[in-house]
Amino acid sequence: MARKIVGIRYIAPNEQGKLEYKEDLDKEVYQTTDFTGEKIKRLLSKGWTFYQFLIEKEDGRTYWLDHSWFLERGFNDNASFQAILNSFDEVSFPPQKTIDVRGAYCVDAIQWDFKLKPIKIGVHETIPIPEEDKPDYLLRKEGIDYKQLNETALFTVNGFVHNSAYDADGIYIRQGYKTALQAKDINIGIINFEDISRLKVHAITENHWIKPVEDLSHLKAFYLTFENQDFTNKNLALVLGGYLHFVTKESKVVKRVGHNTLRIDAQEFHYYRRVKEIVKHLDGKNRLGMTTYHDERWNNREIESEETLKAILNLSQTFLVEFTTPNQFIITKRLLHSANYPRRYFDTKRHYPLLRLADGRYPAYVLRDDKNGFVVATAMNVKNHKFDDTAKTWLEPFVTDYDRTTFWPEVQKGEFVSVQAVTIVDNRKNNYEGQIVREQE
Repeated sequence: MARKIVGIRYIAPNEQGKLEYKEDLDKEVYQTTDFTGEKIKRLLSKGWTFYQFLIEKEDGRTYWLDHSWFLERGFNDNASFQAILNSFDEVSFPPQKTIDVRGAYCVDAIQWDFKLKPIKIGVHETIPIPEEDKPDYLLRKEGIDYKQLNETALFTVNGFVHNSAYDADGIYIRQGYKTALQAKDINIGIINFEDISRLKVHAITENHWIKPVEDLSHLKAFYLTFENQDFTNKNLALVLGGYLHFVTKESKVVKRVGHNTLRIDAQEFHYYRRVKEIVKHLDGKNRLGMTTYHDERWNNREIESEETLKAILNLSQTFLVEFTTPNQFIITKRLLHSANYPRRYFDTKRHYPLLRLADGRYPAYVLRDDKNGFVVATAMNVKNHKFDDTAKTWLEPFVTDYDRTTFWPEVQKGEFVSVQAVTIVDNRKNNYEGQIVREQE
């Protein structure tokens, strides 16, 4: 049987040391390239954590074969992979573990037939209470394992990540209905990590805030610590006032500075702007404890106070997400084309990575067929320019958050965020000549 290598895919560090996932499907090149055990080991010694070959059978079908299949055969370093590959017939071809690269995906809950119902957590939905006393959402769909979904997904309302809980009746999105009412818009997203990891949520309150550096203003940076936790080599994401930040070496906002401590750069977080947006979208009634003015002024000294930061940390939309997978996430970003149309972007292929807007939100979206690709239809993404963007308004005691009338509103930048990881699809399964079969078969 003539099997051919027609491509490779791998994960390797770039010049900055960041892991990248790449595919090279140049059929003509790899049909003439001979691989040996020594060459594969040399690549792995350089930090290539994942290496697979795309194999084409005589009938034209293709499948991925992991490098471990070759190394597990026990062949010497000079053995030709091409020769070994064709030394087995279909019956005697040794199986391999089903190792794959999978990714998180995002869907619009309403478009995927989930039903929403305003409720108050702790009060059964059949008990009549005033509508204004229902701050939460109950999310349900027939046939869904709510425990599985809650342990593998994050839920967004209008792009802001909310904490959740579950029982036999469905998924409860804390403060979700309150957010929708405040914006007078409903955009419910599910960011699902089921193919790569489960989630463990750590609650955050003002008690997690520490001051390891004397006299360091929290307007520059502040620290959160988690006692009795060890996040060494763990994938983490911080949700701060509804804004989702993956904790990576490249992140400018959040960095890990100890086995259980995070440093948040308040300037990169755009603290002054974020306080106003959190009040506008999540906490309009309480205003994070700040004074309400009839002329809609903001007191900059109140924004800067420690009590305001404590109020953000005490929000239900502030928490830490720990991902249980031992494999490091590969996170890549790709800018989308907007063509200056509101509520939409354009892409060339059908897939469902995370959508991040320039203002930091992760809204749900729907893909629609277009003549030359796909329309990414999403929540309102028009940006009104603020005086904060160009003037040092924080120097004044009071400021009114006016829009700049000398600048036209514009569609803000949007990007697809791909979160991937190497995973064994199922330990009970093997890949046998491109077919997924159970060991007992």
